[in-house]
Amino acid sequence: MALPRRATLAAAVLCASASVGGPAAAAPPERGIRVVLEMVDVDSAKFQNQAAQLACWSEQGVFGDEALAKVQPLSAALQKRFVTAQQELLFDGPRQAEYTVHQQVWVPPGSRDCKPVLYRSYSAQVSNGCELEVNGSSDAPDPAGGPVEPPGVQQERGAPGRTPTCSRKGEAREPASSYAGLPVDQIKGLPCVWMGDIVRRAAGQAVRALPRAQRVGDSCLWAEEPYYRGESGRLVMVAHADHATAAQRAELTDPVNGSLMAYVELLPVRLEQGPVPAHRFSVDAVRRFVHQPAQHPLSTASQ
Repeated sequence: MALPRRATLAAAVLCASASVGGPAAAAPPERGIRVVLEMVDVDSAKFQNQAAQLACWSEQGVFGDEALAKVQPLSAALQKRFVTAQQELLFDGPRQAEYTVHQQVWVPPGSRDCKPVLYRSYSAQVSNGCELEVNGSSDAPDPAGGPVEPPGVQQERGAPGRTPTCSRKGEAREPASSYAGLPVDQIKGLPCVWMGDIVRRAAGQAVRALPRAQRVGDSCLWAEEPYYRGESGRLVMVAHADHATAAQRAELTDPVNGSLMAYVELLPVRLEQGPVPAHRFSVDAVRRFVHQPAQHPLSTASQ
């Protein structure tokens, strides 16, 4: 799901992957890695909640102040913390997987009481080196109330260098030493190096530790394994845009409705090491994930 004018977890990771090539190694790590990330964006949820209810009431001929008076605010708990997306990243040898859940406040079409619910959409990607890649997704609801396409799963088999996440022959990679000596930050107990520092060093610029307030839009990679060294490789991100100054938040504010257009908070939930069950990298796992129910009680948004 892509929320209007909102950054997403997947976009953050894709942008990071496009910005910096990671080092390759002759053999993958002997351990698996599991990372769970959350995107927290209360401003987005508040805007969705009001917009969805006002649209519902307008369909019943209720407008203006009368409609605003009927809007049910988010609970006190959700006004403090609303998880708009959660992403699980799995790495084990050449196998890699990404499972993402996006959620938004929504009012089902035809609702008479305009009570908001939580709508979840799902996406998943699994790859086994250069042998197999599986992609699956379910759509977000149509703001105009149109039909939603059923979840779909696609799989592709190919030779090395032919699937989207495979390293192509002759592709230059940075040596692992390019991460050595960079400032190491600590986010919720996880040591990480910032991508901005990696980029600056690659460009021959001086690198120094910066306050968190100057890291908006940056991604922090796990210091012990910034780039997972499987066949297809990818970044192991533990945090993104975790802080913003008042001035930076003002620059991101939509002048029309006052909501934040891009600022989100991505926090590490946990990072675990150890073998990952083989079934998590299967076509069936992707299919079952994207076919989960879409509507849920609004109270489950922070769970």
